[in-house]
This record gives sequence, C-alpha cells and structure tokens, in this order.
Amino acid sequence: MNVGPHAGPVPDLVRALADPDWPVRAMAAKALGRIASADAVEPLTRALRDREWWVRSNAAGALKLLGPRGQQALIDTLEDEDPYARHQAVLMLEETGALSQYVAALDSREPGERTTAERLIRLIVGMDRTHYLSDQAREYPNFRVRDRLGELLQGKA
Repeated sequence: MNVGPHAGPVPDLVRALADPDWPVRAMAAKALGRIASADAVEPLTRALRDREWWVRSNAAGALKLLGPRGQQALIDTLEDEDPYARHQAVLMLEETGALSQYVAALDSREPGERTTAERLIRLIVGMDRTHYLSDQAREYPNFRVRDRLGELLQGKA
C-alpha cells in the first residue's frame, strides 16, 4: 500500500467496508474519500455493489474525490452487472463534469476520442439513464454534438 501523510487509517477503513453494520461501512467509504488514498480505489469500487444505498452512495462520492483513478473506476463500473452500482457511477460522472466532457468529445477531431465518447454514451443510454443526455441533445451549443447525441439516444448509432 502507498503510505501518504494520512494513509495510516486506510487499512482499518478498508476492513470497515466489510463491517456487518451498514452505517460503519458507509462512514468508512466516506472517510476513504476524504483521505484520498489511491489504495482505496478498488475497495470503494467493490463497495458500489453493497446492498445498502448509503454505502453505495458514499463509495461513489469517495471515488469522485479520488481524481483520475477514481473517475476511471466509475467509468469501468458502467459495465458492471450490478444496476445500482452503474446508476451511482452515472450520477457521479454527471456531478464531476466528466460526462459533459464526453458529450463535447462527440465533435472531437480525434477519432479515438469520439469513439470512446460514443461507447460511454451508448452504455448510459442502454441503462436508460438519459435525463442529462436528453437535456444536452436539446440544449448543447454545438449542433453537431446535439445531432450526434440525438442519434445515440435514438439508437441510430
């Protein structure tokens, strides 16, 4: 494990993510986000599948605070079999602005960026979590992005 200035409690908090009492798991997830240790990414990703909503919510919020590794874990979760984990991931990607960056990338000059954005948006459309994307399809300033997003929302991609 990486040992940063606040990493001392990380192993104990990771163990607390398996506590039988959900409030303990929820507060452990929240604390791990505040500590922002890279060692917390995998345990927090697993906690997205917890049976209790508060644990999932706090784990997703913690991943949001963990920078690029946490964001990637949220993106990877979009393909998880657990629908509740996927929903938490979408919510956090919206909150961080990452989803808006993918929407903007629909008009990227880089084919790889466009392909990645389209793939992520298709995953979200497949989950029927399209409120934000539908708003963007109506209101986005760039007509090419609006048009492409509309096509993706209609499954014409």
